[in-house]
Amino acid sequence: MPSYVDEQSSGPRSFGDSLRRFIHTCRPSNVSTFEVSVLLRHMCKAFVVAISLSALFASPVWGQSGRATEVKAYKDYYTGSRPIYQAAPVTHVVPELNKVTYVLDARMIDTTVTDPTSVSAYGGAPTSESLVVKGTRVSPYLALSLKRFGLGFNLEAGDSTINYKYANTSYPTTQKSSLSYRGLGIYGFLKVIDGKFVDITLIGGGKSINAKHKVGYEQTNYNQSPFATTLSTYRYSLTTYDAGLNTQFQVLKSVNLIPWVNYSRTDTANAASQTGLSTAIDAIMIQDLDVFWRSQRVVDYGLDFSVRVGGIEVHLGGMLGSIFSSAGGSETVKDKGFSLSLSLHQKG
Repeated sequence: MPSYVDEQSSGPRSFGDSLRRFIHTCRPSNVSTFEVSVLLRHMCKAFVVAISLSALFASPVWGQSGRATEVKAYKDYYTGSRPIYQAAPVTHVVPELNKVTYVLDARMIDTTVTDPTSVSAYGGAPTSESLVVKGTRVSPYLALSLKRFGLGFNLEAGDSTINYKYANTSYPTTQKSSLSYRGLGIYGFLKVIDGKFVDITLIGGGKSINAKHKVGYEQTNYNQSPFATTLSTYRYSLTTYDAGLNTQFQVLKSVNLIPWVNYSRTDTANAASQTGLSTAIDAIMIQDLDVFWRSQRVVDYGLDFSVRVGGIEVHLGGMLGSIFSSAGGSETVKDKGFSLSLSLHQKG
């Protein structure tokens, strides 16, 4: 049986002295003090390595939960209440006898979602988060009409980026995504009321879209050295269905007031089924679908104004809406984007 050595304590000691005395007291007599100290050093090293690895691999998880919150704020902003002044969709053309209409609709996207946080749950370091979405969309439209009926053909091209940043003095995180797409649509429109000062038109159709969607993740560790970043590419197709009602009141000879309502639904089932690259990247890609394709109201409406000079018609609703959005933006979402729509009417 091993014998044990007992020593009496005298006076206050530090934690290290107490620990060494405890080990010396409890160790078997056939084990030297040197062997015990070597064992303790190895145990401490293993403990430090375990803590470092735990923080390293856990950091992307809590970083990405913040990104989901920013994405939700973005989607809620665009699917919620908007200024009443909005440009009518490019497909809302009022038919006239033997008229050819060329429409160009352009939009610049520049939205920042911020969520400043005073203290992080990890070490009390000051943090801040932001999600910046920027992009452009160009949508030319050609409409051929008879007196009450017409057909329209629409091309659309767009490019957008998402930049997410989690600013933390210990674990700064950045993430980037991008989208490039092209689409082709066909629409029909029917004038149901042809009055002297008011026209009411029904619109219906759809669009097929092909998209190239890149998703990346970049994590910077506490030594400020970035890990290798891999961009994963998803390719998918979508279909958009539209139905609308356009009412055009002639206020002056060349000025029209245009209340409108439009139903639009984008089928993202094919896009959502393209997962399978990795759990982390797939989760970000699904969040991106909310930003790129699900951040618009299914039933949208607005009030547009048009001014015709010669054969050119300028729609001002989008510009007015941008002004009111910028002035009334919340502390969380800042929308600096704008849209412009021009029409050229030509008799066939």
